[in-house]
Amino acid sequence: NTDLAGMALHHFTLLKSYDGKQPQLAILNPKAEEQHFHSSHTVIQIVAYDRPFLVDTILMSLEAQGIDVHRTYNIIISVERDDDGNIAHIEG
Repeated sequence: NTDLAGMALHHFTLLKSYDGKQPQLAILNPKAEEQHFHSSHTVIQIVAYDRPFLVDTILMSLEAQGIDVHRTYNIIISVERDDDGNIAHIEG
């Protein structure tokens, strides 16, 4: 599916720019012209260090604002970087 491939590529771009200090966040709205994939829902992508209750806190914050969450994917991966900060290895 090209939609999923586009979302995965965009998320990988966030991972590449993540410096370990500040979470990377992208909100993709399918109605925006620059989208390369189509969906009837807004997509929120986050790259951050895994922390206890991180996903639960995000979900509660969205729901407190009246935003319905239809689906979540929480994939924890280990990323090794070289001395220049480039991704050298990913393990999931």
